Amino acid sequence: MLISHLSLSIFTSNRNNQRLIRFTPFPTFRSIELVLGALAAALAQLFTIPVSVIATRQQLATKNLSFRQTFQAILADDGVTGLWRGLKPSLVLCINPAITYGMFERFKTLLLKEGEKMTPGKAFIIGALSKTMATVVCFSFLLHLLLG
Repeated sequence: MLISHLSLSIFTSNRNNQRLIRFTPFPTFRSIELVLGALAAALAQLFTIPVSVIATRQQLATKNLSFRQTFQAILADDGVTGLWRGLKPSLVLCINPAITYGMFERFKTLLLKEGEKMTPGKAFIIGALSKTMATVVCFSFLLHLLLG
């Protein structure tokens, strides 16, 4: 699962990178791509977290409540901000794919000689190393955020 997610995210990033280069009149930089990707993921979290909070509350409820009843219960218990519980850790996790992509590109330039072709085995090793580094960074930050 980890490797298929990594492969999919790198494939998607590369395809998006090609589209971005094709449709923009100015040159793109890897750092801008990483920031834009993280911002897009964070913006998506702002819209999806309330639905996730409501679904989680429904799953943990002792009696069956409708979506609307659960929504109203959250508002009554926690106020409007209760709909965005878990937003901070979720935003930290938005950075993970950007770090993975950046590390993959960096390791690729460090480990491959000029003109050397990327093989599936090398892509696997560089991808696994990149994902490990991104997970270490994000996990450490999450621990600090959650444990204070």
